[in-house]
Amino acid sequence: MTNPDALCDPYLRGYPIDGVAISTLGGPFGGETVAASDSTASRLDEIQIDLGEGPCWEAIRAAGPVSVPDTGAEERWPLFTEAIGPTAVRAVFAFPLSIAGLSIGAVDLYSRRPTSLSGSLLGAINASTTATALLVLAAVLRDNEVEESTNPRSRRVVHQATGMIIARYGSTAEEAQLLLRAHAFAQQRSVVDVASGIVARHDGFPDRPLTAQDDTW
Repeated sequence: MTNPDALCDPYLRGYPIDGVAISTLGGPFGGETVAASDSTASRLDEIQIDLGEGPCWEAIRAAGPVSVPDTGAEERWPLFTEAIGPTAVRAVFAFPLSIAGLSIGAVDLYSRRPTSLSGSLLGAINASTTATALLVLAAVLRDNEVEESTNPRSRRVVHQATGMIIARYGSTAEEAQLLLRAHAFAQQRSVVDVASGIVARHDGFPDRPLTAQDDTW
């Protein structure tokens, strides 16, 4: 994987923010944190990938910057707002990563205090993401060529667990992913933790697909 500092430092040095997370999301690359400046940034990414909602997803859908000046007052994504509450994140600014129309992922910048960025600054940051997108794409393609991921935040185990659920229940990939998310949310565990238990067979399969109300894994 590309050195996380090489991806995060330009944002940390150039803009009035406290942390950076860079991830692939959806599309051909799945959801995975590629680089994070600190544990808080990593958690910010993990929450959004696990829940499937939040500013980074909206940035991809909108194909432009998304601002959350005060996470405590945010109402667009209730689950995200609740999950981010215990962290140090108080403002988030998300930007899509794409190359020639290919959606790759997103960049999340966070602040430890509520704050806003000007429209011109948001535009400047958004314009700078092309270089990041190229580095992320190269890193992901290199990582996919090796049997064991070199990314310490790899979510390959999630893909493995998804495949096992598909084989078990004959579900679609989307249904299997929703199943993992629902169980993780109900158990207040991360999706990676749940997936690891399935793959390692520490957690057996239930007799029927789980819902958010089912707590018997």
